[in-house]
Amino acid sequence: MIRGLYTAVSGMVAQERRYETLALNAANAQTPGYKVERPVQRAFPEMLLARTREIGSAAIPQRLAMGQAVIGPLTTGVYVQERIGDFRQGDLVETGSPLDLALYDDRLYLTLAEGGVPQKATLFFAVARPDGAVRYVRAGRFAVDADGYLATPSGSRVLDASGAPIRLYNPADPAQAAAYATGELRVDADGRVRLVDGRGQLVRGPGGQPLVDRLLGLVAAMDPHGMVREGDGHYRWEGDEDRLVPLDPATAAGARLREALRAQGGVRQGFYEASNLDPAQTMVDLMEALRAYEANQRVVQAYDQTLEKLFGEVGKV
Repeated sequence: MIRGLYTAVSGMVAQERRYETLALNAANAQTPGYKVERPVQRAFPEMLLARTREIGSAAIPQRLAMGQAVIGPLTTGVYVQERIGDFRQGDLVETGSPLDLALYDDRLYLTLAEGGVPQKATLFFAVARPDGAVRYVRAGRFAVDADGYLATPSGSRVLDASGAPIRLYNPADPAQAAAYATGELRVDADGRVRLVDGRGQLVRGPGGQPLVDRLLGLVAAMDPHGMVREGDGHYRWEGDEDRLVPLDPATAAGARLREALRAQGGVRQGFYEASNLDPAQTMVDLMEALRAYEANQRVVQAYDQTLEKLFGEVGKV
């Protein structure tokens, strides 16, 4: 009888963790670039129940071997094994801001080797946290920090294809500050970032060098489940290195990635990607988890009442 109590309690714990995951997703419904997580439940190993003795008779091992004394399997409970990220494309929201960038990879397929089979790829921006650690983000609602770098709201700086932070201008240089204020920041579909004037020409500094002409440090994750979620929408890569393709035109895979971005519009300026949460389905899942928790709770209460009678009343007879 106690086995059923353990099974019901495991069901309560599993549904509680499922509810927590769903509630976290719902709380981030308005978070740009947020990717929902889905809890995966697994069952504990089943136990095979069988009769080993008939009433009033001797043991029957020979009948057990023939399968005639088998009662059936007994489920011993469930648990939440892991939470898997859902990296499907979210809706694009238009803002018109030149610093808002959305990654569109709904139909992005990439071949890792010449003549290879195209595989689904998921794009990320490469950023450097204040401590220098390289991380990856999907949310593209960027801003310019106090030092003129393109940065996330949490202070991580956006990297270019060479791994250096992208600086739009030097605030300490009045000429650069004025040029940035009067110029227009353009980001192409392949990730090229430029500062141009009214004629569409690159804005150049006193030395004749372009003030801003960089390539975004994008990466294509061939297995996005290798990304481990951290705080502030950051991910760290823990998969195989050959499954993470950087946007580096000097490499064959990086060049193919750039061509794919040009063809499919991988980077959309003036947009940001919304959360890929389905509010209606999430509410249904939340109610389902709550009802399953309550059902297991009633089973535990029934066991509690039975045990109370067993030890509190029957034991007195």
